[in-house]
Amino acid sequence: MQHAEGLTPPVSSTSSRAGHRTASWVMLILLWVLIPALVLAFWLVRFEWTYRDKIYPGVQIMGVDLSGMTREEARLALEQAVMAYLPPPVALRYGDQFWPLDSKALGVRVEVDESLNRAFALGRNGSMLENLNAQWRAFWRGAVLEPTIKVNPGKVDQTVREMTASLNRSVTESRVTLSELQVVITSSQPGQVVDVSSTTEAIIRRVENEMGGIVDVQVKTIPAAGTIPLASKRAIEDALSQPILLTDPRGEFQFSLDPATL
Repeated sequence: MQHAEGLTPPVSSTSSRAGHRTASWVMLILLWVLIPALVLAFWLVRFEWTYRDKIYPGVQIMGVDLSGMTREEARLALEQAVMAYLPPPVALRYGDQFWPLDSKALGVRVEVDESLNRAFALGRNGSMLENLNAQWRAFWRGAVLEPTIKVNPGKVDQTVREMTASLNRSVTESRVTLSELQVVITSSQPGQVVDVSSTTEAIIRRVENEMGGIVDVQVKTIPAAGTIPLASKRAIEDALSQPILLTDPRGEFQFSLDPATL
């Protein structure tokens, strides 16, 4: 029994050293992962805290960089920019006629508060991942927002009516006239009237969406009541080709006039 115990080999230190090396590598990997993660988390917390009441970096409206501005600072900057802001030009067109539209005549205005709200909403109104993505894209690539534009519908309506009044045309009905005993039929012509409502809506859409460009004047056709048939003309011509008999009321005197005499 003593001899068997003497044959048992001593425990080697090799496996112990291998275990220590494995633990060291695991710890090193964890440090490589945890330290950047902690730094990133710290940076994110600090970033969000810094911009908790400010516009995120990279946001622009009307060429004004609003990065890091508070609401009051951004409002002041936008109010100054509005003074020099010119919306894209818009013009009316009918055929080969053009009418440029003046912004003041349309009552165009920039809604500063709504524009400001959109700037503050960027990176805040979605889920956490959506917000972080929006903040990163604004920081890295920039985020150019269009201002919120409104117009005065009443002024647009009035401007359209005044500029296009010459396009309204009344209906011309058919007429029968005599020219040297020749029957002349003037053909009917349809009328037209400007569709002010549709044209106004098209202008408002273009202006408020910052599109600019050409708006075609919409018109409605007014059909004529009808035309004088060719048979009626022939009947009149046949009647005029016959001699005309003239008599006095008592029937004592009468004579006829032929077309040649007339």
